[in-house]
Amino acid sequence: MLNTIITLIKKEKRGTDEENENGGPEYSFQRIIAEPFDSLHFGRGNPCKTCGLIKTSFRNSDDSALFPYNIPENCLLVSTFKLLKECFNDEFMDKQLKIKFESVQNDVDDIINTVEKAIYEYGVITDTKNGEKYFAFEVDGYGNYYFMDEPGYPNLISLPFFKFCSSSNEIYINTRKRILSERNPYFIKGKCGIGCSSSHSYRRYIWPLFTIMQGLTSNDEEEIKNCLKMLVQSAGDKYFMHESYDVDDANKFTREWFAWANSFFGVFIDDIIQKYPKLVF
Repeated sequence: MLNTIITLIKKEKRGTDEENENGGPEYSFQRIIAEPFDSLHFGRGNPCKTCGLIKTSFRNSDDSALFPYNIPENCLLVSTFKLLKECFNDEFMDKQLKIKFESVQNDVDDIINTVEKAIYEYGVITDTKNGEKYFAFEVDGYGNYYFMDEPGYPNLISLPFFKFCSSSNEIYINTRKRILSERNPYFIKGKCGIGCSSSHSYRRYIWPLFTIMQGLTSNDEEEIKNCLKMLVQSAGDKYFMHESYDVDDANKFTREWFAWANSFFGVFIDDIIQKYPKLVF
């Protein structure tokens, strides 16, 4: 299985022109549908340049990507492969598994180093007004980028949770400030809360998934308290996390019971108990 994953990663590191020179893309997807986010331009999406990053045609929301290199997903890949190395270096790991891992260890190391280097080279943008550096959401390797964040994981706000960087990382701090501001086109304020909507749902419907991750990656007790309050109020008399809800009327929502959000709400509560137990007891 790991060999298959590594082979796929190598193929998806190729830019559009490199793919064309070597028999075309490994994957393509196109269908006739009313919603443009549910298909890809000519089955491939916008072109990209080989730069060390890994392509993704669709975001975790199931919406098609604007630019093929999604920075949060590349960050998660780096974190996952680093964790994989730790697992195989554990003294209690099965010897036969260790031997199998040794055969692909060079590939794993190369992917970690190449992708992480490319993230900082192509996925970090400098604000032309104040000089602050921040992570883009998607890039194309040619120098074009798109900044936003969305509720599903991995997203930019979740980078410390998935161990790509610390919450005190300067680039992350700058990115977080942008995410939680009107510089993020999906950051929404209303009568029932503040949060992140998605291209996958109604414009003014914010997602508890995002609020949960905002709390999980915060070191500020007041911010965590406010996140918890919004989440409890959004559940109302249903007592479960919804997929999304109207930021001006929490009685309007999508999916009465959303397993992804409910599961991570449990993680959030456990995290609060460890850090600030008085907020729940």
